[in-house]
Amino acid sequence: MRSLIYHPGAKTDLAAAILFYRREGGVRLSERFMRRVQAAIDKILSDPTACPEVDVGIRRQRVWKFPFDIIFTEAGDKVTILAASHQARDPDYWISRKSDE
Repeated sequence: MRSLIYHPGAKTDLAAAILFYRREGGVRLSERFMRRVQAAIDKILSDPTACPEVDVGIRRQRVWKFPFDIIFTEAGDKVTILAASHQARDPDYWISRKSDE
């Protein structure tokens, strides 16, 4: 079983996105977003190497039907979520988080 670690910035990313969807679309939309994020994380945990590399040692899993990517690293049986990145945002805003792990 792989262990899952969230970078503090990734937690902030997710909290902001959930709040946005709740405010703009209501509870149902924010809950749907959370379920889709969990499904993306489940895919990551089941086979991290199936996700495309976006940089050396950094991979991405898209969140189905939402404009977000889960950015992560994988080392042995440890997966670290670095960011929940909106696809319209500067794609490298999270890159400094790699050095924090």
